[in-house]
Amino acid sequence: MIFVTVGTQFPFPRLIRMVDLWAGDHPEHECFAQIGSEGDPPVNMAWSRSLDAEEVRDRTKRANCVVSHAGMGTVLSCRDLGIPLVVVPRLLALGEHRSDHQEATARALTGFQGLYLLGEDADLDGLLAQALSGPRGQETGAPKQLLELQQGLSSWIRDPLLAGRPAAGAGS
Repeated sequence: MIFVTVGTQFPFPRLIRMVDLWAGDHPEHECFAQIGSEGDPPVNMAWSRSLDAEEVRDRTKRANCVVSHAGMGTVLSCRDLGIPLVVVPRLLALGEHRSDHQEATARALTGFQGLYLLGEDADLDGLLAQALSGPRGQETGAPKQLLELQQGLSSWIRDPLLAGRPAAGAGS
């Protein structure tokens, strides 16, 4: 099964249309998509607007491949489970996000085993063929670079000064 997820923050109609067209040309592959709160539903694959975290993890575990935006939660989950991941970054120029950080994240992850980036010069059909024909990895845990990125982001999020809260013990 190919599991498509757009995450929880924004819909991603371009990704859903792209995989839906692919699914129409490849009926031999079961596809399921979590499509978000807006946008037209796909016609060539099963779908749900939202899934809870447990359902996402279960579908990811059962997938032969995941297709997703460049969200770190999905990247880390696929890496942990050894599931091939095709990453389609949301683009600022197309109004899909508030910045091009997903494109930068995807470029930074280029070269990790089992991660396939759909960039300007790549095609979904070729990337899915690669992802589906390669061996499904074993649960590997996240590589050092991903763990360091995750830890850095966690520290930044918990930093009371950056979160707009006064630091503990700070005066009024």
